[in-house]
Amino acid sequence: MNQGEAESAASYFRQSLRYSPGSLPSQLGLAQSLESSGSLHEADEVYQGLIKTAGHTPVGEWAKEGRTRIAHALMRNASSERPDVLMYCLGALELFETMTDEEIQALGREIAILGMRGLDINDPSQKYTLNSLPGDFSGMHLVSLMYAAFQQVAPGTDVGIDLSREYAQAVDLFEAR
Repeated sequence: MNQGEAESAASYFRQSLRYSPGSLPSQLGLAQSLESSGSLHEADEVYQGLIKTAGHTPVGEWAKEGRTRIAHALMRNASSERPDVLMYCLGALELFETMTDEEIQALGREIAILGMRGLDINDPSQKYTLNSLPGDFSGMHLVSLMYAAFQQVAPGTDVGIDLSREYAQAVDLFEAR
């Protein structure tokens, strides 16, 4: 698979799954080979099934990591900048005006902990809630809030996703108002 044979590997993993449909290693191998061959949406579906089946096992964790890689790739392939992320970051900066650094840090930590279970940043549904803020949020909204929170209390922190362009634009808009 690592030597440019991802499509061929996917074929073998599919064949393996015909004989042993519940094989977690074969499912993981299929997802990884699909990801390597560029079939990101199909790989994401396999990873989602693995997360449901494998839970908090190493295979489940690898599947979560795969979904994160795919989400990042799809997000950056969609466009150079995401207007929704820009607006989420701008909203975060406005929210932070009324919060202390400790409250901002606590918000960032709460989202990071929630994110450990996985946030679907490609689904615009508002299906997540927080203890520290009212309302429902999409995965991307939460990730944008978390990114902005960490940039406020610990600038330059790597939160696992690069929203620096959108955040920088949001700071410019915020300061220009």
